[in-house]
Amino acid sequence: MTRDRSTLRGGYRRLALAGIGLLGVISIVGSGGGDPAFFEIGPRPEATIEPPRQTAQVGTAVTFTVRVSNLAQPFTYRWSRLRKDGSTTYENIAGATSATLTLAAVNLTDDGALFRAEASGDGGGFAAYAYVGLAVSSMPGVVFQDGDFQPSGWTVVAISDPAQDGPTHAESRVDIGGNLGAYRSMTMTLQALPASIRVFHSAQAALYDPATQGAIDMIDFTEDCLTPEPSKSKAIPWSAPMLEQAGRRFIAVYHWRLSCRSYTWVSLPARAWLGAQDFELADGSACGSGEACPDFSIQGAPIRLGYVTGTEAPLGTLPGTLFHGIDNWTATVWRK
Repeated sequence: MTRDRSTLRGGYRRLALAGIGLLGVISIVGSGGGDPAFFEIGPRPEATIEPPRQTAQVGTAVTFTVRVSNLAQPFTYRWSRLRKDGSTTYENIAGATSATLTLAAVNLTDDGALFRAEASGDGGGFAAYAYVGLAVSSMPGVVFQDGDFQPSGWTVVAISDPAQDGPTHAESRVDIGGNLGAYRSMTMTLQALPASIRVFHSAQAALYDPATQGAIDMIDFTEDCLTPEPSKSKAIPWSAPMLEQAGRRFIAVYHWRLSCRSYTWVSLPARAWLGAQDFELADGSACGSGEACPDFSIQGAPIRLGYVTGTEAPLGTLPGTLFHGIDNWTATVWRK
């Protein structure tokens, strides 16, 4: 892959300055006139593209769909593109005037591009914008996934604070009730407070060796989740991507840790385009000065993928048991 990662992240920094979040619902509201009191008497127009970061192999088709709310129908659409060459001007895409944009066969010139969908409501006074980034690889992604969760396929290590009489955890495979079929269930029980716990779930089949399979450019993670039972505790469980390398465990940095507060199955926003810099050391020996840690290069040791669940319970949080379920866990390794 030939992506200049600084260009990609620079593009997202520009979007962030316009009020766009890394993970989620992406919308900007514009006005071509009209009564400023509009925002006081009704909800703001909103446009979203999910997920806001997508990855594809050269030659494959990619489709983006924008969804619009709080705009007077009928809508008019216009798609434009910001190239990765340092330009700050979006170029309109000829003929792209519907809610869906399809690129029939992406190539490396599409790598790092940002696409913008503009939706205008009837009357033209207001518009909403949504953005999506595209990464393109010359090689197929290496996919690891589990939707069955046999106990032998996962190992678990936990770090509790306090270590003595601190939080406890338990995991099991539930045969039915997943999305669909079986799912992996977990409980975290809080006793004395304050307390915290991190539980590292390692997928035994998800082992990637950069030395034989190639240097890693980035990794995409997806999963479905639910909170099957309510808890009297005010603590909230979260999950995040995790990897193991050379006796160390790394978890995705803070803004990639997502909570799940749903009694029905939902798909968490994809944690996409995660590079080595998006992980921090959580367990194991300290990284040496100048050491790549984790090391995604061809010199890097084998990497085992998984996820971590955890919670923090400060004073004032009630003791109790937190319930968490995941299904359809997937990690896709993209190579340079």
